[in-house]
Amino acid sequence: LARHLASHGLTVAAIEHPGSDIKAVTAAVNKGNLSNLMPASEYVELPKDVSFVLDELAKLNTQSGAFQGKLNTDNVTAIGHSLGAYTALALVGGEVNIGELRKYCQDSVGVGQAPGDWLQCAAAKLPDQKLHLADQRVKSALALNPLIGSLFGKTGLNQVTKPVLILTGTEDSLTPSLTHQLRPFTQLHGTKYLLTAIGGTHLSIGDPANIANIATTTTIVKERLGSETQPLRQLLQGVSLAFIKQQTNEAKIYQPFLTPAYAQSLSTSALPLRLNSELPGSIKPWLEFVMTY
Repeated sequence: LARHLASHGLTVAAIEHPGSDIKAVTAAVNKGNLSNLMPASEYVELPKDVSFVLDELAKLNTQSGAFQGKLNTDNVTAIGHSLGAYTALALVGGEVNIGELRKYCQDSVGVGQAPGDWLQCAAAKLPDQKLHLADQRVKSALALNPLIGSLFGKTGLNQVTKPVLILTGTEDSLTPSLTHQLRPFTQLHGTKYLLTAIGGTHLSIGDPANIANIATTTTIVKERLGSETQPLRQLLQGVSLAFIKQQTNEAKIYQPFLTPAYAQSLSTSALPLRLNSELPGSIKPWLEFVMTY
């Protein structure tokens, strides 16, 4: 995805967060030690890492050298997967509610919960009740299979008025679609898109060359990878580029790639793909019912 965006003239800064990346998460899943995977402070440091990188790039933009005058650090789209997607949402204004998260972790987390439900509880040890980690330079967010759960509480995402695209996979057993993507999607108040991979899993969007070894070492989570999920990765490239271009003077040119028809054109019987700006009417009543419990 990074190479695809860069090939269209966009500046891409790919940030790795050691200790909370997919390798660390997968290892923790296998050990059953998710709530102690990382220090609580990581949920604060992840967004700050991005802000730090933007600060450094802004310096490069003003200094003599290859990057002078070529970097626009005031019109940024944050793209993240899983915990990285949480980071992206925090950067566009999502308010982290530690009080609500702590109550959820005390009352609701138990045997049978998804790994993501346990993993979020690492943040419950933070002393602050609410965290504001937004960076005004980040104008939009692509949140891919985000780990959200109760991190933003019931209203924390209501603060987000910037454009957001959320990817969900209906067979994601690490961050289940209902609590980590669908319910949060309804709380967003700005321009928003929901990209759905029916049958997709948590790692379906990953580059097979990078995640094949990781996925095969996971003992309790089954992943759909390889050629059958290639249409999803192709769709994500087109949709991501079009989404980012909406912040430029080329918005109209790329708008056709942000339509249900474009998603349908790459959909297969093995992996149906959908793109919506609102939840389908058939899902809303069911979701509202579930959210009351």
